[in-house]
Formats: sequence, structure tokens, C-alpha cells
Amino acid sequence: MVRRIGVLVLERVTDSGVSVALDVLRAANALTRRAGLREPFVVEVLSKRGRAVTTGAGLRLGVHGAWKRASRCDVLLVPGCWVETADEVEALLEREDVKACGLVLQQAARRGAVLGTSCTGAFVMAAAGLLDGHRATTTWWLGSELRRRFPLIDVDESQSLVSEGRLLCAGTVFAMADLALALVTKWVGPTIARQVMKVLLLDAHTSQGPYMVLNQVANDEPGVRAAEVWVRKNLSKPFSVGQLARAVAMSPRTLARRLEGSLGVSPIGFVRRIRLETAAQLLETSRLPLDEVARKVGYEDAGTLRRLMRRELGRSPRQVRRPG
Repeated sequence: MVRRIGVLVLERVTDSGVSVALDVLRAANALTRRAGLREPFVVEVLSKRGRAVTTGAGLRLGVHGAWKRASRCDVLLVPGCWVETADEVEALLEREDVKACGLVLQQAARRGAVLGTSCTGAFVMAAAGLLDGHRATTTWWLGSELRRRFPLIDVDESQSLVSEGRLLCAGTVFAMADLALALVTKWVGPTIARQVMKVLLLDAHTSQGPYMVLNQVANDEPGVRAAEVWVRKNLSKPFSVGQLARAVAMSPRTLARRLEGSLGVSPIGFVRRIRLETAAQLLETSRLPLDEVARKVGYEDAGTLRRLMRRELGRSPRQVRRPG
């Protein structure tokens, strides 16, 4: 069975968000055809009125048609748009084309189409009410903003891809490759999906954890910012959650509630993430022995740091450290 896939593009769409999806699906078609089988996908890039759009890089992207053709698609994909701040997310959601895209997605959901998105596309789908009560992800540095705006969504920005029934959310721009590969696996099979990965040199990964940096995802919550500043100043010292809470004039319960609400982490997880982020930066930018790095970020020995980095970041200190 041939599946029709519509890629809905908005103004300032991320260039690679579109191209990586097209490359994966085109590679799957080519490999299937070479195996003597019928191509599994018909893919169309669609804009609101069927006119070219300007990408985030300022290029003109031609399309195959207008969104009205979405009604015949089995799958609709929404690559994200290029934004750099939370204020730009606000402006994105106020745009008329974004609101119109939400209506197209709602209609597709009612007729049972598969919906997929990546990066800031999650905000478009969330604004349409399609992610309420579901798990979702977005690019790691906007996870707290998605959580703040749409509290009914179970946001897990550590994941590169979240799949719930007919809803698929990918994380960063290039995670659109993961989403497209999930479609290939579902409808063509894992063998072709692995061949696509090999041809395009795509690495298998399930987490955005190694790339998450707290000082970039912390939002406008002043208590969270104050807690981060205090932790960074006292990183090498042993301290309790109670001491941290008192330092920022909160009770431990209030601190826990604010961290959960803004970043989706517990106070212990908050401190641990800052320790690991700092350790990774030291490993990348210095030749300090691992024991010394561990002491600088508050761990008694290198073994503890090594175990936590493997568990939380999915990489060993040797893999993080740059050669040379």
C-alpha cells in the first residue's frame, strides 16, 4: 500500500527540518524500488496557498501544492520554524498561517491521519489542542517553554522521538530524520530503515540528554534562575536541597514545585544536571584529570562521575573529551 505524506511548510521553516525528512523518505523509496518492490511513499511539500515560502535561512522553497491537498494525505508532517527566544515562540503562535495550520491538523486528526512534528512544530500542534494528555518532546532548549504554555502535555525534552499512537513528536531539527525513519520502519520494515540509516550515515539515538544545557533552558522564573546561580557558585561543595532552598528564600517544597513546573526536574535532578553539564564542559575544554573534574563539580571520585555521565548523558568521559 502506498502512503501519501504531506509536509506542511510555514514561513521561516527550518531548512534542514524539511530536507532531512525528504531525504529519508526518498532514500526509502529508492531502496525499495531497487529491491524490485513498489515505492511505499508519495511525498508532497505543501504551503498554505501553494506558493513558495521563505525558509529560516532566507531561501525560497518551492512546493507541490496547497494545504487543501492535505485532505488526501495519510500522514502530515510539520517541520519547525526557526526561533531563537521564547518571545519569538509567542510571535510564532500569533501568526495567521500557524493558526490555519492548526485547523488543517485538527481536520486530519479527526479522519485518523498520522501527525508528526519536530522542534517548534510541537508548539503548532499543541496550540491546536492535539497534544493535551499525551507525551511529547521538542527541541531540548524549548522544553520548559512548551511545558509552561501547555501544562496538560507530558513534556519530555530529553527524548529525541516520542510516539503515541498516531502522534509523533521529534526533538531538534535533525530529529525529523528519526521521525521519518519511524514511518519507514512502521510501513516498510526495519531492514529498509537500517539501510536508509547506512546510506545517509544516520546514527541511532534515543535521547537529547547529552545536549541539554540548563542555563539555556531556564525560563523567566526568577526563583529557578537564582537557584541555578547559587548552585554554580557552590558546585564543588557538598550541600543539601534544604540549604539550596534557604539560599533562594524558598521552602524545599516550593523549590521542588517550581523546578518541576519550569524544567520538569526534581531539585536533585536539577543539581545533578548542572554538575554533569559543567563536567562535560571541563572535559571538552581542559586536560584536567577526571578525578579533579569530579571534585570541581562536587563528586568525591571519578567513578561516581563516570557512572552518572553514562546513565544521564549516554556517553563516557572519554567520549566527551575532545582528542588532542
